[in-house]
Amino acid sequence: MTHLGVAGRLAGCNVSEETLDELDAEGMNLKALQITRLWVLTGCRRQEIAELRWDEIDFERGLLVLADSKTERSVRPLAAAAVKLLKTIQRDENSDFVFPADSGEGFFQGTKKVWPKIIKKAGLEGVTPHTLRHTVGAIATSSGEALALTGAILGHANMRSTMIYAHVEMDPSKLAADRVGEQLAATLGTGV
Repeated sequence: MTHLGVAGRLAGCNVSEETLDELDAEGMNLKALQITRLWVLTGCRRQEIAELRWDEIDFERGLLVLADSKTERSVRPLAAAAVKLLKTIQRDENSDFVFPADSGEGFFQGTKKVWPKIIKKAGLEGVTPHTLRHTVGAIATSSGEALALTGAILGHANMRSTMIYAHVEMDPSKLAADRVGEQLAATLGTGV
């Protein structure tokens, strides 16, 4: 399945708030559902959300400041919806983690157990949390976002990592070329 295919299915309400709310009503672990929501909204790597600490969230500026990601320290912009979700999570005063372990110390590690249930309910068999990350990149570039901005959202250390999304959808670049060409044609007096 292509990343745009996943994106279309996500947009088609498969991993929708409704689906996640149904799973919540069925008693699925709330932390797992919140982590899933953040994977969808941020494009962060699986462990970047599971191991997220409160001091890595800059609510005022809408940023994640990850101390230890795959690319070492990483600053990521957060969508307003992700900030809103993070603000609803009740803080456990005994833990620095946004999603503390249900027992003992550390972070919640139960997503692997519930992920198959989530994707089955959403009709997205074969989709992994990392697929959601690629989906964010695909949607960003297909929506016309610059590769540098897509890279910033995903926390890529270099542009080469982001280049895999350059081919996803050429329509935005074609539209940009048309807009620029129309202005230049008007300047030349040739009109189009």
